[in-house]
Amino acid sequence: MRTYCIDSANAIYRLVLVPKESGAARIGINYVGEEGWEGAKVLSARFVDSGEQIAVDSQGRIGPLILEKGERYIMEVNMKERLRCALGVAADAD
Repeated sequence: MRTYCIDSANAIYRLVLVPKESGAARIGINYVGEEGWEGAKVLSARFVDSGEQIAVDSQGRIGPLILEKGERYIMEVNMKERLRCALGVAADAD
């Protein structure tokens, strides 16, 4: 998975992932600092190709999603905070 900023003024990031396994998952994004990490609050998410909105739960995680092994998914994610820092991405089986 890769995440990079496409609009820092509005806290919009592009998330690209290619799952190693098929199945249901939720995606969490973390701010990564020198002394650890903290969960990032996602406000909204959508698939870039189709424009389809993706559910975001009350904890700010994306999904649940049904992902297919080897498929490339590109998402645009709007975050609550506008921080300049490294991001970590984790996909949990749902």
